[in-house]
Amino acid sequence: IYTLSLHDALPIWEGRGAQIAGLWNYNGQAACQGVQLAVLLNNSESMKGVQIGLVNIAGKMTGVQIGLVNVIKESSVPFFPIINAHF
Repeated sequence: IYTLSLHDALPIWEGRGAQIAGLWNYNGQAACQGVQLAVLLNNSESMKGVQIGLVNIAGKMTGVQIGLVNVIKESSVPFFPIINAHF
């Protein structure tokens, strides 16, 4: 049996081109390039690459979002379920 803990919410690995977390990634200031991967939420003001999680939010994005709820604020199609992309 697996139980959630505070450790699950903290970043597991963050390196060049990737942010991998247990529950959420929040990158409010800097641009993220590469991959954001979290179980629940990925949030980035500027994203170039791929976001994978249940909820993905990006202000400016060049790339693909894969998840249940995908939001790209500065896109002609700001919301789209399952897969959303802006290039």
